Amino acid sequence: MNSNTNQLFNSLGPVNGKLSGHVARNFLLKSNLPTNSLKDIWDAADKDRDGQLTLEEFTLAVQMIRSMKRGTNMAIANSVNAIPTAAAKTQQQSIAANWSSSFTSDSNCFFFLFFCCC
Repeated sequence: MNSNTNQLFNSLGPVNGKLSGHVARNFLLKSNLPTNSLKDIWDAADKDRDGQLTLEEFTLAVQMIRSMKRGTNMAIANSVNAIPTAAAKTQQQSIAANWSSSFTSDSNCFFFLFFCCC
């Protein structure tokens, strides 16, 4: 895994090795990708469907965002390994319902550089 991604993950304050859905969502929104694209990324990255991101899941999300910023959407299609169960789909819908398109941050420049230049 990329050490920059590892450092970024740790800077976001994981608890028990996971970023909360709220923290991860706020970070992903800083990419300025459309909300529907971010939902697809979340659905693909949150492999265990627990509404949180491990370092591995976060790294996958960051890779997919970088891919989309470069103009390729192949990463999302290639990252989905299986069709989720009905329970997982219900949980996904609940998590997606909590997403919002509004955020504020003084560090948008950092996130822009991180996604576009790393």
